[in-house]
Amino acid sequence: MDLRHAHANKSPIVRKTQKTGDNKMPKELKSLSEIDEKLFDRTLELRIKKSKDTVKVKFRTLSKLYTIKVTPQEAETIEAQAKSKGINVVSF
Repeated sequence: MDLRHAHANKSPIVRKTQKTGDNKMPKELKSLSEIDEKLFDRTLELRIKKSKDTVKVKFRTLSKLYTIKVTPQEAETIEAQAKSKGINVVSF
């Protein structure tokens, strides 16, 4: 059975994925004030993606991915905080 038929027949696998899809979306933080100690305590890994004028910082927790776009100076501050708490930091 190819995927077109599985989707057309509304197989249980497709329906289950559609129902739980909302939990998988990252949550975008709008300001630095939303980053608190609780978020750092729950963070397993911090990813930093640099572009020309902004830096995207991603906080990976067990249940969710939080993202925020900041300036390079703010990203350095967040990175220093994460390293001081022993969080694995990945830059790319």
